[in-house]
Parts: sequence; C-alpha cells; structure tokens
Amino acid sequence: HFQIEAIQIPIVYNKYGDYDKNGLMYVLAQDADRIQREAIRNFEKEIPQPYEGVKPLVIRVNLGDEVHICFRHHLHRRLSIHVQGMGYDVASSDGASVGFNPDSTTDREINYIWYAQTEGVFLFHDMADARSSEDATNIHGLFGAIIVEPPGAAG
Repeated sequence: HFQIEAIQIPIVYNKYGDYDKNGLMYVLAQDADRIQREAIRNFEKEIPQPYEGVKPLVIRVNLGDEVHICFRHHLHRRLSIHVQGMGYDVASSDGASVGFNPDSTTDREINYIWYAQTEGVFLFHDMADARSSEDATNIHGLFGAIIVEPPGAAG
C-alpha cells in the first residue's frame, strides 16, 4: 500500500541555479510537506540550489504483490499515474482517459491496483495530459518507477 501525492515545486537542476519553476513530482504522502518546504527554501537562496529530496519517486515491491496506490493531489488540473508493463484492470487502474475506457484520471483522489507479475523495473507517469508541450505534465518531472523484486526481497 502506497499513499502517493503529486506536488508542484520549483525544481533546481544544478548548483548554478538552472531551474524549472513549474516542476511536478510524485512523492510519498508522508514526505510531501518536507520536500515542498525544503525545495522552496533552497530555491529562495541568492542562487537557487537543488534539494536532495527532489528526485523521481521509486517504489519497491515483491513479485506476486498486489500493489495498492492511493493517489491524490491538490493541483488545479486532472492528473493520474499510468504504469507501463504491470498488470492492472484497464477500467479502474489505467491512469488514462482513452477511447471508450472509463476515465481513471482524477482532479483530487483515486485508487489504483497494480499486479507485480514479472520482476523488473516499470516506469510510471501522468497520462491525464500526455501532450509534449510546456503546458503538459511529464516534461516538468511527473514520472517515476516501480521495481518488482523476487519474493521475500527486502531493504
């Protein structure tokens, strides 16, 4: 079970202060306030500085797990989490609004269930706005990965 939030923060890329003022991140809900607070604190320095907590979200599960994702956000747009390569019910956990399939994006909160049927690294990203323009989400950092490890793997 994972509680994941999408947050908007300035993402500083390097010590020279290069940044994306419209940065977006998936974070564990328990880390959201800390990451936002520290990223903004570092951004407000004379030369904006990166914060180590600003990085793509990576979660780990074991082969055979049923992965429950409670995803929420407080941004003024529709968002989602679409995982590539894992099993899920397209009617409820696709994280997309495609064709005649039910819309599994959200403007607030949604639950997804994914099935860890194969070991490996599987990428996830927002599919509520898949455009490649500056107004879309993925180019601003809304992506991550889930690692499926052997049964019993830990740490």
